[in-house]
Amino acid sequence: MSYMELVACFANSRKMGGRCIAGKVLREDGGVGCWIRPVSSRDTHELSQESASYADGSEPELLDIVAITLRRPEPLPRQEENHLLDDEYFLEKRGRVVLQDIDPWLDRPDGLWLTPEGKRFGPYESARVPEAYAGGESLYLVRVAGLEMHVAADQRHPQRKRVKGSFLYGDRHYLLPVTDPKIEREYAGRHDGDYRIGDAVLCVSLGDPLNGELYKLVAGVIVL
Repeated sequence: MSYMELVACFANSRKMGGRCIAGKVLREDGGVGCWIRPVSSRDTHELSQESASYADGSEPELLDIVAITLRRPEPLPRQEENHLLDDEYFLEKRGRVVLQDIDPWLDRPDGLWLTPEGKRFGPYESARVPEAYAGGESLYLVRVAGLEMHVAADQRHPQRKRVKGSFLYGDRHYLLPVTDPKIEREYAGRHDGDYRIGDAVLCVSLGDPLNGELYKLVAGVIVL
């Protein structure tokens, strides 16, 4: 039996040529509920462009309130938020989260999946976490300070640009790959360098396991 949830969209990110949408439930009483990540039955779980769209073909934007029809919860050991999307239904926009009212939606973890070993790369916390260490939650919505976009050529594919987000959360400095497609498009066309944005709200996600590790990703960028 399918069921519908109203979800505030905080990520609509690139994944394997498709999309990865994630957000938090807007409860009937107006409160904030749990995280939900709609997934497909594909091995890598990403949604197709069509199934991740509204009926008119447009895509959900960050802060949209989206009606999403789901078939059943399908949690994974490192992604407890997953629910199988019922792709017989389009997504439906029902409203917007007002940016000035973002605080109740925020998470406030002590750190972003810190390991006991506290591995660092220069001034930055590690962008990876061992699969065996990561808990069940794989999504956070956090307010960060001093966000910068770091643009550089991809070492494996020099003709491509890689975009990473550098920011402070708490007293720790992070440098994480950005998979928010709007931000990627905007900054990948620029010269190599660092571009300051300032304070922002980020949806930070753990990707799928790769060689025993999970990569931390900036899946959504909301500029304050």
